[in-house]
Amino acid sequence: MARSSFPEKKASDLVESGRAALADRRLARAKRIGNRLLGLGYSGGFELLARAAELEEKPRKAIRILKAGLRDAPDSWALWLMLGNLYSDRERHERSSECFRRAQTCPGVDADLVHLNAATALGRAKQYTEAVLELDRIAGNHLLTRVIPLRMHLLNSAGRHTDALAYGEDAMAKTRFGKGLAVLEASVLEELATAAWKGAHDSTRALDYAWKAIQLDKGSSAAMWVVREAANLVGTKTRIFDVLVRGRWHAPILNAKRPPRFLASYVVAAESKREALQLIAPFEPEAVRASLRVEQITAIGKAAKRSKGVYAADPGYFFFSGKKN
Repeated sequence: MARSSFPEKKASDLVESGRAALADRRLARAKRIGNRLLGLGYSGGFELLARAAELEEKPRKAIRILKAGLRDAPDSWALWLMLGNLYSDRERHERSSECFRRAQTCPGVDADLVHLNAATALGRAKQYTEAVLELDRIAGNHLLTRVIPLRMHLLNSAGRHTDALAYGEDAMAKTRFGKGLAVLEASVLEELATAAWKGAHDSTRALDYAWKAIQLDKGSSAAMWVVREAANLVGTKTRIFDVLVRGRWHAPILNAKRPPRFLASYVVAAESKREALQLIAPFEPEAVRASLRVEQITAIGKAAKRSKGVYAADPGYFFFSGKKN
C-alpha cells in the first residue's frame, strides 16, 4: 500500500487512538480513524475497520475488510493474524492455519504471538497435540503468562491430567503474575484444580486450587465445576435460581468515608433461599460474608439431576451508598 508523506509518528498515534476508541466501544470514531488512515495509505486502517465490524457482530464483513487489506498490503502479518483468528472463530480451520503460516513469512512478524494464536486455534479444532507443539515453538518469555494457562488447558483437554498438574505446579512456583494478571493466574489455578480432580481425584488439592481461583476470579466456571463435583450435593427439590445478593463492602472506595453497599448477581442450584445464600457466600470476600442478604431470588428452572452449587457468578458489582445492610 503506497504511503503518503504523513509522519509515521502521527500515523502511529492515530492507530493508538483508534484502538482506544474500540476499547471504549466508540465504533463510529474508530471507523473514522480507520478510514483516515486508509486515505493516508496506512494498512492499520484495515485493522481498525475489521475490529469495529467484529464488535458490531459482523464477522463476514470483517473478513471482507481484511481480504481487501491484504490485497493492498500482503506483507502485513497483523492482518494475516487477525484473519486467521476470524476463520478460527468460524471453525474454518484449514484457512485459519494457512493465515498463520502466511503471517510467519512477513517481515517484522512477532513470531511468538502468531504461534500463540495458532495454538489457540488448533485447540479449538481439538488438535491438542499439534497445539502443544505450536507452543513449543515460542522462543521468548514475554507471552509466558498467556502460554502457561493455554498449555494446561490443552493438556487437560487431551486427558493428560498428570502432565498438566506437574507442569502447572512447576510454572506457578517460577512465575509471578501480579495484580494486573489476576484473571490469567485464576486460569492456571482452575486448570490445576481440574487436573487434580480429573487425574488423581484428589479433592483436597483440587478444592484448594479451585477456591484460590475463585478468590481471583469468582466467575471461573471450571473452578465452580470442581467445587460442585467435589461437594456432590444433590436434592429432590433442587431448582435453578437467579439470585441478587446485597452486602456491605469491606473498605471505602475512592474518597468515600464509609464502605459502600453492593449488589452481586449469581445463578445457583439450591433447594431454598437460605441454601442459595449459603452456597454463594464463599464466593465473596470473607470480610463481607456476614453482611450478605438475598435482595431478590427468582426460580428459573428445575435441577433435580444437577449438583447443587453456583453455576454462574457475575464478576461485576453495583456499588451504592446506604447505612443499612
